Amino acid sequence: MDRFPQGRCGCGAELAGAADLGIVDRYQQHEIPAIEVRITQYDQHRVMCGCGRVHTATRPDGARSGPVGYGPNLQALAVYLMVVQFIPAHRVVELLDSLTGAAPSVGFVHGMLARASALLAEVDKRIRALITLAYAVCCDETPLRVGPRTPKLGRKKAEKYLLVACTEWCTSYLVGDRDLDTFKRSVITELDGAVLVHDRYQNYDSAALGDHTHQLCCQHLGRDLGDAGEVYPDAEWPPQVARALRSLIHQANLARAAGADGIDPAVRDNLVGEFKHGVLVGLSETTSGGDRPGERKARLLLETLRDREADTLRFAFDLRVPPTSNQAERDLRPAKIQQNISGRLTSEKRTEDRYRIRGYLSTAAKHGRNTFGTLREAIIGQPWMPPDPAPA
Repeated sequence: MDRFPQGRCGCGAELAGAADLGIVDRYQQHEIPAIEVRITQYDQHRVMCGCGRVHTATRPDGARSGPVGYGPNLQALAVYLMVVQFIPAHRVVELLDSLTGAAPSVGFVHGMLARASALLAEVDKRIRALITLAYAVCCDETPLRVGPRTPKLGRKKAEKYLLVACTEWCTSYLVGDRDLDTFKRSVITELDGAVLVHDRYQNYDSAALGDHTHQLCCQHLGRDLGDAGEVYPDAEWPPQVARALRSLIHQANLARAAGADGIDPAVRDNLVGEFKHGVLVGLSETTSGGDRPGERKARLLLETLRDREADTLRFAFDLRVPPTSNQAERDLRPAKIQQNISGRLTSEKRTEDRYRIRGYLSTAAKHGRNTFGTLREAIIGQPWMPPDPAPA
């Protein structure tokens, strides 16, 4: 847009007639249009073909029953604010009123969680199916404050758990408890011999979940080795074992980036030897659980590294296996942020709806899809479907 000086010169001449000396400055302004609700009436006509058949026009995308309703953009925005930005329903109403002039009821806004979730039932099944095809699946769990504030009989805390099973391309959430019954409802039981990458929580090793191979999360192992180093500040084995694991992860990343089949065997074997030696030294220096805080935990860690060496170092021999469950931790991070921002979620059922939507949006984002646009597609009944995996 060209801008010219306006008004009169000091001599009294109009600047509109002045000679143009060219552009002397440029400025680009990024702006959004003012948002306001627009009411459109759709009159659906019925027509009769010459052959006698009668045809009736359909309602617009996203329309619901009744004479009046909110459009898919406003519906998608309400769900986006609740699920992605963690804004409570009553504040979503206030925000929509302030931004657009539309003021849907709190009940309508909160009910959009159930409606959007129902529209994603088939997508959710596909996401779970795609995860079952994965070679390695990252898993994690985190507490979630849901429902009444008073704990149930026999419980210390009034909370549930959010479980995640994910890959680089897909995310599946499950709301429940941290017990085996909940784990048996997860996608883990549908996996066929996949490598589970996890934090050593006992349920992941249960035979009730199926016959799986395991990769213990080296990030968690590194933290535990750091704790062991504080318990035994003069010992050499905690930093040695941690250093060997970090170096193996680094070498695996380098090999993967270079398109190699694996880590150079000589380099790998040297680091594996350093790892084993550090574990053996640690075992010899901690022959019992000890009496000081942390000593028993350090001893159990060393026994795990000894007894589950293959599950600890699997990533170093198979580049298809990630060394950490960081992908699962990243996929759970929004839930932790939501707890800090919005606090307790009142309904367990709506929370399940919320995380079905979240799994859909997380999967879409991993495929480079725009979050709001993908959500709008679901609202109009045409949800995006994740594609088939690329051939191996």
